[in-house]
Amino acid sequence: MITVTKTAQKQIEDRCVKYKKNGVRLKLAGGGCAGFKYEWEMVDQPDDKDYINGRLVVDDLSASYLWGSIIDYKETPFEECFEIHNMGETVACGCGESVGF
Repeated sequence: MITVTKTAQKQIEDRCVKYKKNGVRLKLAGGGCAGFKYEWEMVDQPDDKDYINGRLVVDDLSASYLWGSIIDYKETPFEECFEIHNMGETVACGCGESVGF
């Protein structure tokens, strides 16, 4: 299971309404100094093999790496962003842009 906090759910829903899309895809792509990087994109329609949690859409390969993760949304006076708390990560780069498993 991938957990999406209420705060993150609201942000995902707001983006879907604003951009007239059916979902927000989170995926892992090869790259970065630690091997993988998280990527976000808006989607019109999920694929048949996608994992779906509300309007969060994750492809089946990425879901295997994200299983057990918590998706949250952080808002401070200086920054707003989605945070991925992935217990499966074994390494992360210093800049915070890529992870390894």
